[in-house]
Amino acid sequence: MVFLNILFHTIELLSAIIGTYFIKKRLTNNETIYFVYFLWLTVFVETIGMLPRLIYSYDFFNFFDYKLFYSNQWLYNIYTIICFSIYIIYFRASIIKRILRNMLSFLLFIYVSISITYFVVTKSLFEVFSIFIFILGVILLLISILLYFYEILNNDVIFKITQNLPIYIALGALVFHLCVTPIFIYDNYYIKSRPRFVEIHSIIRKICIVFMYSCYSIGFLVCLKNNVIRKK
Repeated sequence: MVFLNILFHTIELLSAIIGTYFIKKRLTNNETIYFVYFLWLTVFVETIGMLPRLIYSYDFFNFFDYKLFYSNQWLYNIYTIICFSIYIIYFRASIIKRILRNMLSFLLFIYVSISITYFVVTKSLFEVFSIFIFILGVILLLISILLYFYEILNNDVIFKITQNLPIYIALGALVFHLCVTPIFIYDNYYIKSRPRFVEIHSIIRKICIVFMYSCYSIGFLVCLKNNVIRKK
């Protein structure tokens, strides 16, 4: 299991490396640069998130009794807020119409405010992964992607869709979150009583991870290749 986790972390790492190569070789907007930084943040969070698995798996790490190290719920709760904020900012930058951009800015402000208020009031930051904050983030992500699709359907970008990086980001993020969200909703109900559910959950999540980060990597490479061809 640890080996498989390392393998999937490697796929995330590869996507971050390709993204870094992309922004080094091609002049791009700040939002794409921030998105690549976000990919590196994901690699860091997933690496730190492996610590509890190591603690549970090996007696050597039994000296980690403190809750901050023994559980990673707090880490993923914070990461969830950052994750969906980055997605919204990224797709907002790909939208031209001011009214749509302002709407996404407002929704982002509401999302961050609700998230912070929720964790302060419930005091659950360190206790359990918040399905509420995750689902709320997924809803805002879907709104952002739908607005982006609406935007490209109404301008000339649709004719160069394969050369447009956000379409690859949108496809990967959309498929991943639509597939894993129903599973996350039932996590707390079945994760302890249904071992088979945990197994299926893990398989679906890992397949979705491979698909999502493959979309990101392919998007970086295709857009970089098209940029080189245009320069020649």
